[in-house]
This record gives sequence, C-alpha cells and structure tokens, in this order.
Amino acid sequence: MKKKTFKKAGVAVLSMAMLLSMGAMALPVSAAGTALPANSAITINAAQGKFKLYKVAEATKNAQTGAITYTVSNNFSSVLTVKNGYVVTSKAITSPAIANETQLKTLINHGAGIEAVAKELEAVARNKTTPVAPIQTTTITAGDADSKKLTVTEAGYYLILGDSVAKTQPVLVNILPDTALPAITVKNSDIPFIKAITKITDTNSASNLIGTDLEGNAGGSGISEEGGVVQYTLTTEFPKYDEDVRSLTDKFIITDIPEDSIVIDMNSITVKVNSATVTTGFTTAKNITFDKTNKNIKVNDTTTTTNGLAANNDFVTTVNEDGKGFQITFDDATVLGNGGKSVEVVFNATVTNADVDGDSNDNGATLSYSNNYFTGKGSVTYTENKPEPEPGQPEPDEPDDGTPVEDEDNPKVIPDDAFIYCSVVTVNKQDPEGTALKGAVFELYYLDPNNNNEEKLVKALGETAAKIDDPANPGTQIDNPNYISTFSFRGLGDGTYVLREKTAPAGYTKAEDTTVTITAGKVVSTNVYNGTFTKTGTNNGIVTVTDQPTQELPGTGGIGTYLFTIGGAALVLLAGALFVVYLRKRKTEE
Repeated sequence: MKKKTFKKAGVAVLSMAMLLSMGAMALPVSAAGTALPANSAITINAAQGKFKLYKVAEATKNAQTGAITYTVSNNFSSVLTVKNGYVVTSKAITSPAIANETQLKTLINHGAGIEAVAKELEAVARNKTTPVAPIQTTTITAGDADSKKLTVTEAGYYLILGDSVAKTQPVLVNILPDTALPAITVKNSDIPFIKAITKITDTNSASNLIGTDLEGNAGGSGISEEGGVVQYTLTTEFPKYDEDVRSLTDKFIITDIPEDSIVIDMNSITVKVNSATVTTGFTTAKNITFDKTNKNIKVNDTTTTTNGLAANNDFVTTVNEDGKGFQITFDDATVLGNGGKSVEVVFNATVTNADVDGDSNDNGATLSYSNNYFTGKGSVTYTENKPEPEPGQPEPDEPDDGTPVEDEDNPKVIPDDAFIYCSVVTVNKQDPEGTALKGAVFELYYLDPNNNNEEKLVKALGETAAKIDDPANPGTQIDNPNYISTFSFRGLGDGTYVLREKTAPAGYTKAEDTTVTITAGKVVSTNVYNGTFTKTGTNNGIVTVTDQPTQELPGTGGIGTYLFTIGGAALVLLAGALFVVYLRKRKTEE
C-alpha cells in the first residue's frame, strides 16, 4: 500500500525584505545600482515540482541618497505601475476589493490582498495567447539542494509560479539591495490518503496481528482468520481552496470496494471530521459494485460516472475487486468550510471464503477530489508549447517560449489498499498402502494461549455417507460432495492447532491427534506481513493421516467367525464320539 499525496496550495508571501520597504525610502549608502552579489538565489522550500521565476519590476538604488526607484516590466504593466516612487496597482481588483493605485506596502498585513495581486500577475504570465517567458526555471528533485534555488542577479519584485505538480499559489517577493535573499516556503504540504487495519477480532484465534505497508504506514497488512472481523480506518483531510471558490465541480468522494472475501457491515460506517463523529454534510451510497468488464461503478445496478471514476485509469487500475462497497460524497459546504481538517471513515468487515497464503484478501479504496486550488474544477496540468522540429530532427527537449497550456482537467484520484492474509492446512487421508480413504470426519481445534490452551473448535470437515438424498429429486440419491479423502482447512490465522479425527472410515481405527503451529511471515525490518506462513507439524502445509484396519471387517467381503465357530463345534463333537468309542472298547476287553 502506498501513501498517496497531492500538493495543497499555499498563500502568496512577501519576504521580510518587503516589510522594510515597499517604495522609495532613505537607506544607508551602499553599492549603487541593481546588481546583487554573485550567486544570490531564492531558496524554495517545497517537496517537488517545477518552479518558474518572472521579473515583475526592477529596483534601482541611488548610491548617494539611498533612495530606491522602481520600474515595472512592460509585461506586467496591466497589473502594476509606479506612482510617486511607489509600486501601485494599475487597475482595480475585484476580490478582495482593491482600488486602483493602491500601494503594495499597504497590503503587507492584508494577506488576501497580496494573494489577489499575485493571482492577477499569474494570469498575465500564464496567458495562453501572449504568455510571459520566465527568466529561469528549476525542477525540484528530492535530495538535491541546488534544485531548490532560483538565481537572482538584480533587485526588484519577482513572481514565482509552481506547476501542476507543485500546485502552489503564486509567490510575490521583493528583493532589495544589501538584503539577504529569502527562503520562500510555498506551503505545499502533503495530504495523505491512508487505508489502515486498526483492529482485528477473530472468532477463534487471538493473534490479531497488524503490520505496516511497504511505505511504513501502520495497518497496511494483517493476519486474520475466516470469520474474523476487521476494522478499517480511512484517513485523509479536506483540501484548502482559494477563498473565491464557492462550489466544487469535482466533488470530494471516498470510495471503498473490497474483494468478495471481505464483507462490509454497511451499518458500521462512521464518518469523523476533526475527530468528531458527524452524521450530516455527506451522502452515502451502499452496496456499490465495480463492473470489471465495462470499467464502471454501479450503485443499485445502475452505472455512475461521478467524478469520472468509471473512466479514470488510476481508479480502474486500482479497483479490481468484485465485492460490495460504499461511496461517500461530501457536500461542497462541508469541504470548503473545513479546509485542512482531518477526515476519517471507520467501518467493520468480516472475512469470508478467504483467499489463503500468498493470495491476499484485498480491500481497495480511493479518494477522488479536485486538487486545483484556484478553481475546484479538477487537476490542471500545464505543459509547454514546443517549436516544430526540423524535418528529420527529434522534438526539442525544452520549450521555446515557456507557454503554459491547460491540457487536462480531471479529478485527482488517489488509491490505497490494505491486505488481510489467511493460511490453509490440507489433510490427506489414506490406508497403510497409501490408498486414499473416504468417509472420515476431521475436526480442527485452536489452542487458546490466553485461556490455558483451551481447545476451541474452528471447523469440522467430512461426512461418512457416500450417498445423500438429492434435494432436487426426492427419492433419488447422489454422490455426497463431503465424502472426501482430502480436507482443506482454509482461512486460518496465526497460532497452534490440534487436528483430530472424530470419525474413522468404516473398518479402520482413528489416528492419533496431530499438532500444527502456524506462524505468519513478515519482513522484520519493515514489519510488513507478506502472506508467507511456516506450518510446523506439516509437510509444506500438508498433513498425511494413515488409518489402520480393525481386526473385524464386517461388510468388507471376509468370511467372518462363522466357519471358525462351526469347526470348533465339530472338533468337540468328534472328541466326544471318540471318547465314547474308547469307553465301549475298554468295557468289552474287561
């Protein structure tokens, strides 16, 4: 199970240098001109993404007086201009209301105002018809500190824009001469969507083993038995959107569809916001299924394409389950009014007809939402316009003008999964010659270590009758499917078991009990259960039980004891007759 994230948009910020001066001010005399020290750079504190740097205005410091004058780039003159030495707005901004010729320095403590100016500048930079080329671009790479730096050679106002991976709001920063360049935190934090096994309650075994997933998230794997009840918890948080967003085209939806071996208790579904249980602000569709053939989600056997889930490749690839699940759709007001707050969905499910050993019992979930901070209308990806290659030449690696083009507007879908593993023990019944024997009944008991190894019956398999009445045709008999010589005890958890032959086949004696200990395997360094099991007392998971024939075998075609009884009686009579003859002969001789 992987940890899935999206970039939460941050706010436009001004460096501390901006607090010192937003216009012409008297400062100590220092080096003249706009040049900055060599290797000056803005450091971007972000996890990933491509960032572009645009010069909005140039600052020039008078070496004699220390006064700073600004010149706004022609590219951005529709948003900003200079008046009386101060940088001011060149047009009114609607939301929040900012009047024409408002000095930027008055917006220092007005975060929304600074955001509005930065967004207006971004709109100019990203204009599809006449885009502004960035003066520098950097792609942040994990572990590469240099990739987080944007070199700046001259003082002035700069605009920093992140791409669709960074998903940040634009940053406006004022770089002054003789001032340390700032480290900009674009405030793009990871928002998790994690599915975890939080509790296992088994009917017989008491192992309740819960491990992590491959990324170290607790509850990503676990060991249960068939009939065990597993508690799942889905954890995420509501995204934060721009204050101008009033509705969401792509809704915030959590979908959970398990394999058919995991049966969800639909009445157990609980939703929590900021750790408090809520019963309003969302709708829940229950017993939904996934149509693998047509790649559609069905609610009450009716296809739904909410948020494009049915057609989304991420969803189709992840959700390959054939059980019944649920889908929770949160109201826009709930999402927009609780930005940044945690969301939990807790529910129980029973393990039935379990897959065993390396075949996990999966429960897949997805979070679908708009991760576009500005519009709430999907995941917007910007690509670059590239010049047409010369005939016979490969396409150039870099764009010619850095033009952003909106080419995708789909909801973001984050999948996650949690895996339950069960084991199996197979019993083969045979006679001393190795011939399979049918007609035995076996019972498997779990030894409860929490109760002095008390035996707890797990299940019984096998029947003694070879034929049974046909329920579809009264008066006729059919082969009994439970008259077997191979017994498969599936869906077992971690622990020690006793295999006992309750009833032996006719003509044979019961075998001694066999003790089997099952130990779930895991990667010790990461605590991930991986579906492997060690089964002491078996031969690779197989127990061979040999029954010995009894001394008397009635009904098997033998002669029984009748002839021996008759022969014995005849011998007695013969002996008596001989004795009488002997007595008569002796009397005659006398």
